[in-house]
Amino acid sequence: MEFASEEKLKSLRISSLDDEEEDDEAQVDETDDADLYNEEDEDDEEQVPVILGFVEKPKNNWSLLRQYFPSKAGGTPAWLDPINLPSEKSSLCDFCSEPLQFLLQTRCTQMQTSLEMSESGSQLYRDTVSALFLDCNMALSEVPYLYSSYINKSIEEMMTRISRAPEQVLRYCRSAKGKALWPVPSGRPSRSDIPACKYCGGTRGFEFQVLPQLLYYFGVQNDVDSLDWATIVVYTCEASCNGDSGYKEEFAWVQLAS
Repeated sequence: MEFASEEKLKSLRISSLDDEEEDDEAQVDETDDADLYNEEDEDDEEQVPVILGFVEKPKNNWSLLRQYFPSKAGGTPAWLDPINLPSEKSSLCDFCSEPLQFLLQTRCTQMQTSLEMSESGSQLYRDTVSALFLDCNMALSEVPYLYSSYINKSIEEMMTRISRAPEQVLRYCRSAKGKALWPVPSGRPSRSDIPACKYCGGTRGFEFQVLPQLLYYFGVQNDVDSLDWATIVVYTCEASCNGDSGYKEEFAWVQLAS
């Protein structure tokens, strides 16, 4: 697996959309997603707004410090609670036991999330005192290699959806009607693949997905062993239960591009 230098990744900040942009139709995606899912998900779906995410370099490095509740990609996590951290074991890959590489953390008014992943597995941790969302800034034309091998019906439909705001690297929808966009038809989870919340036993639902455009900012090359994904879809406890710990492990499904 290849990964960009930590110094480069530290320079990326995840920022929210400004309130002044809320009337821009490109920032809210309300098209029906029903035809992009497995047959079991083909029930009629109400149109729901989707918050889109974009990446930018921080104007000041101090803005990435934990006391400023940053949203960031790469580098190291800005733990909101630096004392009661997840266990060391939870930061290891479930498949190969190697340390997970920090990918990103996001913030919005309802939740804070940190995502770590390796080439073959992923884990997600939620800080119960905060909230989530994420952002990025890149034209799809800058990374044609991400898609050149996967031009099929699924990706064409996805491209149509994201072409309204091609800079997006994240799609967020904390709604019972929210669903992910899947770039390729294979490798999608069934309902039984998504485990119940390990803290309250409740149902987990879709919350956000990370798009492969983010790889551009990590300087990933188009090599056989390079870090890659078609999309990372995160499912979280629909009840947002408190439990007993400050950080909670949620479920991330990694759809590979090949």
